Amino acid sequence: MRLRFFGDHAELPLVTGVTRVTWGTTVALLVTLTAGLLTIVSPLRADAGATVESYATPASHIFHLDGLGYGHGIGMSQFGAEGMGRLGKTYQQILKFYYPGTNFAHTSAGRQIRVSISGLMRSTPQGTGVVVLDRAGLQLRHGGSRINLPSRVGGKGVVAYRTVRNSSGIAVWAATESKAVKVKGGLSGSVRWQTAASIGKSRMSVLSAAGYRRTYRGFLDVKLGSSSVTAVNTLRLEDYLRSVVSSEVPSSWTSAALRAQAVAARSYALVAQVNARAAHRSYDICDTTSCQVYSPMSAESGPEVAAVRHTSGVYLRNSGQPVFAMFSSANGGYTVSGGRPYLIAQPDPYDGVVSGSANWGHSWSTSISASRIQSSWPQIGKLQKLKVLGRDGNGQWGGRVMSVALVGSRSTVSVSADTFRWAMGLKSTWWTVTNADSGSFAPAKNVRVAKRDRSAVVRWGAPDSDRKVQAYRVTVGGTKKVYRLGPRARHVRITDLTNGKQYRARVAPVYKSRRGPQTATPAFVPSSSYSYFQSLPANRVVHRGTTAPRQRRGQVSFAATGKGRAPVSGTRAVAVRVISSGAGKAGRVFVWPCTHDDRDQVAVTYPGSGTPGTTTGVATVGVPSNGRVCVGSTTKLHSLDVDVLGYYTGSGIGTKALRSVAARRLVNSETGLGWSAGRLVSGQPRTVRIAGRGGVPDRARTVLLSLGLVSPSANATLSIAGRGTPVSLGAAIHAPRHSWRTGTIVARLDHKGRLPLRLTEGRADVQVDVLGWFRHQTGGRAGRFRSTKGFQALSASAGALHAGDSRTVRVRGKHTGIPGAASSVVVQALARGKQPGYLTVLPAGSRKTPRPMLAFSGKGVQRTSIVVPVGDDGRIRVTAKGGGADVSFRITGWYS
Repeated sequence: MRLRFFGDHAELPLVTGVTRVTWGTTVALLVTLTAGLLTIVSPLRADAGATVESYATPASHIFHLDGLGYGHGIGMSQFGAEGMGRLGKTYQQILKFYYPGTNFAHTSAGRQIRVSISGLMRSTPQGTGVVVLDRAGLQLRHGGSRINLPSRVGGKGVVAYRTVRNSSGIAVWAATESKAVKVKGGLSGSVRWQTAASIGKSRMSVLSAAGYRRTYRGFLDVKLGSSSVTAVNTLRLEDYLRSVVSSEVPSSWTSAALRAQAVAARSYALVAQVNARAAHRSYDICDTTSCQVYSPMSAESGPEVAAVRHTSGVYLRNSGQPVFAMFSSANGGYTVSGGRPYLIAQPDPYDGVVSGSANWGHSWSTSISASRIQSSWPQIGKLQKLKVLGRDGNGQWGGRVMSVALVGSRSTVSVSADTFRWAMGLKSTWWTVTNADSGSFAPAKNVRVAKRDRSAVVRWGAPDSDRKVQAYRVTVGGTKKVYRLGPRARHVRITDLTNGKQYRARVAPVYKSRRGPQTATPAFVPSSSYSYFQSLPANRVVHRGTTAPRQRRGQVSFAATGKGRAPVSGTRAVAVRVISSGAGKAGRVFVWPCTHDDRDQVAVTYPGSGTPGTTTGVATVGVPSNGRVCVGSTTKLHSLDVDVLGYYTGSGIGTKALRSVAARRLVNSETGLGWSAGRLVSGQPRTVRIAGRGGVPDRARTVLLSLGLVSPSANATLSIAGRGTPVSLGAAIHAPRHSWRTGTIVARLDHKGRLPLRLTEGRADVQVDVLGWFRHQTGGRAGRFRSTKGFQALSASAGALHAGDSRTVRVRGKHTGIPGAASSVVVQALARGKQPGYLTVLPAGSRKTPRPMLAFSGKGVQRTSIVVPVGDDGRIRVTAKGGGADVSFRITGWYS
């Protein structure tokens, strides 16, 4: 992917009386840097009560630094926005997190903006100015009048027009490859270049100072300046954002992150306009990282353009004014206060979700030589110590550095952290020194870490010191954990960490008179073979017609990860819904990781009734390294649809754990339980309250349900699609006329905790049983998922279950592979009925009222996947009701 990030965005806000930001020190800093760092910023004192960190110049004369964040850290982290997107957050949720207290508003789609374009001034024989390249429909206007442009000079075609400043004003020259003639001179104010009267259709091509062709949307105004001319691109705000978003973030990122960037950029641009008008400036905004990066049309990319269109006109507002929506590449895990009520300092758990080399901004390491510091501040002489005088107190190491003292052989100079950052080329002001001179108070040696499940083991060696170590102090950034250990200790186990979150531990020897230098471990992310669940809005990944039987050439594969699906990094399994229409023959539809020819996971079965029918099933399938999942059928299919409903990941950030329960009935239209009078009718959708009933918490928004569709008057589909969503994206159960079908589904409730129910045809009764709910995990062990290769807990060869018969099945303990930590198991159940009936499944010994889990008819095989709590003895009990059936149970996973 193209790398289009910049560490700082809008670090120098526009300052006017309307939206005043008192960052004079930052402006002064740039003046200082421009002067070659010979001017010293006024000495700064250590923050009141702050601990001064003193680092003697190492024997190697090289300081090694570990750092966090890339940029100023104010407002939105671009990597954090992508992290939230990968965790299934919407762009609205991203913006509400990074700009709390703001509201969404709309501006006109036709609104215009004026952008100062840099890098266009070229030296020509006629003077320095802007070179406009000839193209179809090119026009020049001045003061409302059109100036005629020659198309040929000396018998040769004009290739460009030079707009320069001379003693009498603006002059325009028409140029061929070898000759130029003046078109007009003595023009005052500004001239406008355009190719169409409509600003949305006009396109302007210019030659950059480096000799490259650039094409911009809209008009190009060349304005008379004091010594030269300036170029201002006037275009529609929405067209401007096409380039800005494309220039700021990669097109491979999630749509939520791209849309959040679009709204933030639009908000920032509106603030710039307010400032420009108050200052009576001839342009609204610049095209560099001092404002927002704006590039020619060649930078525009499809996904970013789609994000701009999706959010057309949407911006953030606070107290009736556009929000100064500052952003930077990464904040390292903690945002920085920006002096506004919506730019606050707060922990950011999402900044490190994108990990490894894909996120170069979250954490970094570098080295600085003493000679480089001495050359930047020669008046100090030979550098003896580097002191950190104060930090902001937010996050690891005490937060970002506020000021630095440079102690030399001649003098000591104190400078701001920003001055030091820019002079040394650091990514941010959040850093710490990881090495020190091996003198009397030496650091611990060979500090390292081994990550574990929700924990880590930190190890170290004794320091090379002539002082006796009294103890060791180990701290963990991002937590309040502090371990004090004896002088002989060489390791410590750190517990109660969050899987998926990045940490860094620091070890410091404690001497009699003082604490020695700290040494940091490499950044580490605890992980586990267990997984947490994150639901997604239903996303159709397969939609096709006739599908051949399950031969290699006839199977269907799809990408389970990627934009709008599960995250590319960290996804272990996905929950999928398969909706298929068979040709009337008995058969099964399987799902499996494409890299493994493992087809034990049955998603759909067909009873073979002789008539075509549609069937829905849900399955959990592992995701291989290439992210592709395969689907195949033993019979010919008339149609096949596959939706991704959610994913399982080892990350403990923003994910959910399951609280499973024995089935509890919440809705039964036949008895009126949780239901007003009458059956569910096609064209008359209903919503039923789930949250706050049957033990389900009020705040639960993702639940595990068993649904029953009873005696429909026509072949029908029961859907849980909300208003405005196609019924097919919420299809849960298909049932033939006058039949009874059951199915298990992971459902997303609406903002009031309700479940929408819709019927495609006729009338029917419905039943809803809750099997569990997903809650935000808090680092505990309960409710985590682990898949298994599967084992046959109950085989049809063991004999049929007759009506009223029960059978106890061991699913946990010795010889099953399911440990005692399992509180519930995932069962793939299949039943071939002798006559119509249903199965109930409960923990062994449970006295709960049994509920139908799998309804079957007297024809063919029916299947479902259910989650069942396990009895204290490691068993579950299955009972046949109404009729007998051949039953098989396969255990495909378990929850702790």
